[in-house]
Amino acid sequence: MSNRLTLSLLLGFVALGGLTLSGCNSSSPTTPPTASTSDDHGHDDHDHDDHEGHDHGDHEGHDHGDHSHDFSTLGDAVAEVEELSGEIGAAFEKGDPESAHDALHHIGDVLGATEQLVKKSELATEDQAVATAAVENLFDSFAAIDEKMHGHDGSDFSEVKDTIESAIATLKLTAEKIKK
Repeated sequence: MSNRLTLSLLLGFVALGGLTLSGCNSSSPTTPPTASTSDDHGHDDHDHDDHEGHDHGDHEGHDHGDHSHDFSTLGDAVAEVEELSGEIGAAFEKGDPESAHDALHHIGDVLGATEQLVKKSELATEDQAVATAAVENLFDSFAAIDEKMHGHDGSDFSEVKDTIESAIATLKLTAEKIKK
């Protein structure tokens, strides 16, 4: 099972639940990242329904129509990944991981868009592979945090912090290569 698929599906269900329960701001719709067409896993390889203890309809202060995932550059996408990672880390450091819930779910969409920017870039094959691996490390790390928040085996932020910081640093370097 791919943690990326689990996180992506979880994000989809959260968004659907949020729209169903709270409506949607239609003045500025969020554009989802382009889906990959090469999934190597089955639909039934993951759990869709174990979200006890979370009110997915309560997204107070977080307007899903207030942002876009159509980044013009890899640097812009990486900056949002870094910002969201900071929010998530700060919430865990102050002992309030639930306050990271929205940012944790949003980062999956941003990582999907980041991955697409890497694939579309004119980077050398080796640089694309390194950047793609960094995105995968981020997907895996944040999925592990999300699993833990939902009461499953997973990781606390502190357990994956170094991996996250290293992957973001790699993506920043990759974004700089694209600028040149």
